Amino acid sequence: MPNGASRNWVRLLLAIAGFRVRYGCWPTRVRIIPECLNDLRNSILTPDEFAKVEEKVKLIADKHGQFLAEDDIGRRFHYGIEDFPSRRPDIEPDDWLGVFPEIED
Repeated sequence: MPNGASRNWVRLLLAIAGFRVRYGCWPTRVRIIPECLNDLRNSILTPDEFAKVEEKVKLIADKHGQFLAEDDIGRRFHYGIEDFPSRRPDIEPDDWLGVFPEIED
């Protein structure tokens, strides 16, 4: 698992990337432990960056979430529990989101 100040941003990107590789489309939401979601909202992303992320994928506080990317038809990728696919996505999630936070680790 990633460590450092960017760890929750990296975990979010990996959850989205794992979903993209597995299903060939983007998730509509990611369930995240509330503390990690607060870190993204209050420490890692600016309010504008957070809003931009949520234009593409809804971030939901869920004490059982642990970076669970899913869509409206029941497809899921659970980062940290499932094995990450052996290849990278065709489009990197930060490029898709259009968000590149400046994080000092």
